[in-house]
Amino acid sequence: MCASCTVRLDCADYAVRAREPYGVWGGLSEDEREQIYARLTAHCYPHRPGEGSKAAAKEIAAAVSPRALGIA
Repeated sequence: MCASCTVRLDCADYAVRAREPYGVWGGLSEDEREQIYARLTAHCYPHRPGEGSKAAAKEIAAAVSPRALGIA
């Protein structure tokens, strides 16, 4: 379902920024988001929208890519 969604990256971005504890967001499970949190620091991934860095955006984009989701 998430793989074809046009707002998948925005959804995953929100879930990581908000540290959403439950459910699948932007194709990322709770465990996958925990792995992203562990790799990112507050400096590299600010919590307020509009302050994200290129590194954080690339991290999420890679995590929600069709290949990472196993559909490519």
